[in-house]
Amino acid sequence: MTPTGAALLVAAGARFGPVPAMALQRVGYGAGGRDPAERANVLQALIGEAVPVAERMTLLETNVDDVTGEVLGHLVGRLLDAGAADAWLSPIVMKKGRPAHTVHVLVAPGRAAACERVVLAETGSLGVRRTSVDRTALPRHTTTVDVEGHPIRLKHGPWGVKPEHDDVVAAAGALDLPLREVSRRAVDIGRLPAHTSEEFR
Repeated sequence: MTPTGAALLVAAGARFGPVPAMALQRVGYGAGGRDPAERANVLQALIGEAVPVAERMTLLETNVDDVTGEVLGHLVGRLLDAGAADAWLSPIVMKKGRPAHTVHVLVAPGRAAACERVVLAETGSLGVRRTSVDRTALPRHTTTVDVEGHPIRLKHGPWGVKPEHDDVVAAAGALDLPLREVSRRAVDIGRLPAHTSEEFR
């Protein structure tokens, strides 16, 4: 990379790292005026469209027929706090016609053991099934906007923007406004430039 090219990228706030997954559309090269012996004085530019990235995840599951709804609701929150990417419940019918639930936990492999301990401790289950699955993750990021003094996170994906529900509930209660009105205001503000951005799972 040429020194000028590096300076331009730094000034533009570019991040350095591996080339992201993309459908490559254009490749360009620019040569600097100097010819140092230790490296090529060339800048390469790649233009492409982001593509979905598949990542390996772990799916934890267990069936329970003797756990109350209050405990199950609490369990989902505990799992998300423990690092699960997602957690949900499915109603099922077990042996002898007993109504029951399957607890599902989608988690990165490195956090699977911690989430498994939470499931076993909260439900009293005697076992948890593990399955390796691939999850396709579209490019995404968050911005934080201010609605009349209340911060609201917005989740941005390729197909739209969605406010963080808990933030909307807190702001709506404080402002005495309907949830839909607060959501609309947050999205409208989020369309303006220069908001804080960060990665989210």
